[in-house]
Amino acid sequence: MNIKSLKRFVGANPWARQLATSSAVRTSLMVLEYIVFGGDARRRLTRKLLNAQFRSKFRRDWLWSSEKPHSSDHEMLEMSFVPPAGANTIYRGILVTELLADGDHLLDIGCGDGFFDCRFYALKCGMIDALDIDPAAISSANNRNAAPNIRYYLHDAVNQPFPSEKYDIVVWDGAIGHFSADSTAGMLDKIAGHLRENGVFCGSESLGHEEGHDHLQFFETIHDMADMLKRHFKHVQVRETRYGISDTSDFIRREVYWRCSNSRERLDKAQWTSF
Repeated sequence: MNIKSLKRFVGANPWARQLATSSAVRTSLMVLEYIVFGGDARRRLTRKLLNAQFRSKFRRDWLWSSEKPHSSDHEMLEMSFVPPAGANTIYRGILVTELLADGDHLLDIGCGDGFFDCRFYALKCGMIDALDIDPAAISSANNRNAAPNIRYYLHDAVNQPFPSEKYDIVVWDGAIGHFSADSTAGMLDKIAGHLRENGVFCGSESLGHEEGHDHLQFFETIHDMADMLKRHFKHVQVRETRYGISDTSDFIRREVYWRCSNSRERLDKAQWTSF
């Protein structure tokens, strides 16, 4: 009997709940749990097996495949099975979460497998519209990261209207470089027009030419990105981070993160207080 079955069994039977209050029964259950699920040795073995499985998937998807995936499998990344990127893979989720208020309506453009929507944004947002043009990404999102307050759409964000008129937060991560300058300008105007008065546009993009085999535009510095964003938003904040993306390479990724708004209200609230 696994833990879920055990909980259902105990919850559905009053006499079982009574028995579970007995110290002898609790001790027996603890021993049973240990036998079924194992101690440190079984934990290490399980992690090694998962590690091998995800590393194999990483090699197949990103190193050997002639066509790289359109979105990341965050089930692989969230457990840091592909070091040394580690926490950097979830950094953008943390930056967006800092801006969220309870009940916000968020738009995620290029949501991929929905990892950030479900694990970060859904905890505060009242509703999330998550869009992606890749059917495989939307299928994965619905299977792995569904939540009552998330709606996943197979959607062309450039050529189709957004699902709602106004949003508190719009997220567009790791995508600008894949669009032409003209398409990007049109998208930024569209995003600005769908933000509420104090709404914020957040996102990230890699800097430099090193990863740009499929890019249509490049940004060498955070100043280049800020200059473009300032044409569409009154207030622009940018930050750069650097991190390794593979333990088999010395390559260091440079990534820019931004927060843009036509009001300083949320931007100021998200800042740390100095004393």
